[in-house]
Amino acid sequence: MVTDQARIRPLLRYLTLLALPVALALSSGCSINSTKRQYVLAEKLWTDGNYTAAVSEFERVYSKDPHGKLGMQALFRAATTQAFFLYEYTDAIRKFRTYAEVSDDKQTAWEAQLQIGEILFSKLELYEQVIQHYQVLLKKKPQSEDAPSFLFRIGKSQFFLWRFNDAVR
Repeated sequence: MVTDQARIRPLLRYLTLLALPVALALSSGCSINSTKRQYVLAEKLWTDGNYTAAVSEFERVYSKDPHGKLGMQALFRAATTQAFFLYEYTDAIRKFRTYAEVSDDKQTAWEAQLQIGEILFSKLELYEQVIQHYQVLLKKKPQSEDAPSFLFRIGKSQFFLWRFNDAVR
């Protein structure tokens, strides 16, 4: 038998989660500190396993600071969370692309590109897009240590598209 207390507990938890962002918003102005607090809130939500709310907060941080270091970090965290925990692959790809285009951090921008390829190949199986994506990466960094795996995935994608001669090449 379910008690009233057992029914109310999830509601209280939900209301607490709703109250926390509101309290933070009211206690801080539209300043850098507000953006930092919002980022900390996003990380707390993420740590608590509330990934949807965390992504929402990361997106807010990015919208407030789209060219700043914190905004870029929030964009990358939102993309990885959507890809690995929420299975929102299309939104994750969009965020990874934005990150790769505007980030000053070349290493992490390259990692974003790798994640796009992984999602296209392993999760969405969009082999035509996989071929195009890895060909672009090979043009950018032909001597990359990842080049052999790019070529393998291009060949495998050609195979899955029934283009056997291209796959062998």
